[in-house]
Amino acid sequence: MNISNNIRNKSLTQFFTITVCVLLVAYLCSLFNLRIDLTEDKRYTLSAPSHAVLERLKNDVVVQVYLDGDMPIAFKKLKRSIKELLDEIKINSGRKVSYEFINPSASADQKLRNTLYQQLIDKGLNPVNIQDNDTEGGTSQKIIFPGMIVNYNGIEIPVNFLNNNIALTAEQNLQHSIEGLEYEMIQTISTLSSDTIYKIAFIEGHNELQEIETADLTLSLAKFFTIDRGVIN
Repeated sequence: MNISNNIRNKSLTQFFTITVCVLLVAYLCSLFNLRIDLTEDKRYTLSAPSHAVLERLKNDVVVQVYLDGDMPIAFKKLKRSIKELLDEIKINSGRKVSYEFINPSASADQKLRNTLYQQLIDKGLNPVNIQDNDTEGGTSQKIIFPGMIVNYNGIEIPVNFLNNNIALTAEQNLQHSIEGLEYEMIQTISTLSSDTIYKIAFIEGHNELQEIETADLTLSLAKFFTIDRGVIN
């Protein structure tokens, strides 16, 4: 009987020792950002310039991604890539970057949905109208906003993820969009958190394009620079 009790007590001691060790290791790991990228193309490893931008952050960055809800598989793939990248950015920024995914079509009230759609468009996000198959074999129209709003110290900049090169297939455009995610996100964060705002000037008087003809380019550049126009003399 004593031998049996000793064996049981020894087993219980070993069990509790192992359990305590596992919990201790898990706790210690939670204190450090230990992440190993085992993928061949290092898709979860941020570049050195990205690390430098995130290390210089002084204040919090809030990211609202308007890509959520019931979507086609291609957009779910895009969402997954965005989330994986944002997780890396959040950790490497010392958790100064936070994010949330929002479904702009979540409301059952059509009027409220349309109001939110217009607000996002006014902020600079481009909607995509797609056809999706429903559970009954039919098709339905969906409005998706593959983009995000980045907020830093009360200043907002829109970021549209989806490339739209008419020479490429939808799958190729999506793949190029995924490949450019890190640049789009880090460039926006870098611009918002920079202490210096650079100026770009359109020189006039040389038979250049009219101001209205460069309006789209001007609006895009205005997100990152101060834009001027003038004649050199």
